[in-house]
Amino acid sequence: SSIQAWVEVNPRPALGDGPLDGIPFGVKDIFETVGMATEFGSALYKNRKGVSDAAVVTQLRQLGAILFGKTQTAAFASFDPPATRNPHNLSHTPGGSSSGSAAAVAARVVPFALGTQTMGSIIRPASFCGVVGFKPTFGSFPTEGVLPFAPSLDTVGIFGEDVTICERVWLATGFGRTCEFSKTRFAVPRDLPQVSEYMQSAFARALKRLSDSYEIEIGRASC
Repeated sequence: SSIQAWVEVNPRPALGDGPLDGIPFGVKDIFETVGMATEFGSALYKNRKGVSDAAVVTQLRQLGAILFGKTQTAAFASFDPPATRNPHNLSHTPGGSSSGSAAAVAARVVPFALGTQTMGSIIRPASFCGVVGFKPTFGSFPTEGVLPFAPSLDTVGIFGEDVTICERVWLATGFGRTCEFSKTRFAVPRDLPQVSEYMQSAFARALKRLSDSYEIEIGRASC
């Protein structure tokens, strides 16, 4: 009750068996969910119940996952924040607009939850709450049954307690695949902007770890 991550907790059984058997998950309250609160974070839709499941919710339930409940969102996934608080410090914001999904995972109520990102609504609350935020390529997950904000940018993604659960959901849905990678190359700025010596040192250490541990070839690029 102090975190206020949930609009409704009302576990619904899986619709089939599969690689996500028995795993509970939360769903941001802009996804349609049949018979459950679907209020879009707005008092205008208070007590509204969904008439169907969003396509990705149906898919996860068919893979064996248990729909645990609906998580708080900024109204219409926009800028007016809900009452949700950061589980690590109740005086801090969990970030928006997928506030409840990030907070529910950070509080270890569910191992993963669905959110959406139009600008930064997955990666920001994930960062604020100290969980993994996975924003896949635009269009990877279906958006049917999800309230649109900006359809040319809206992306369904995952909050997870760790990378493993995000990978498990991603692979289970059939969008991801495991593969062997050859040596990866990426570029970093030739000259860093004006930052503290501490940050310069941390950046250099991170590059060395990447290069030494993952056989990454690092090139330098102009800013």
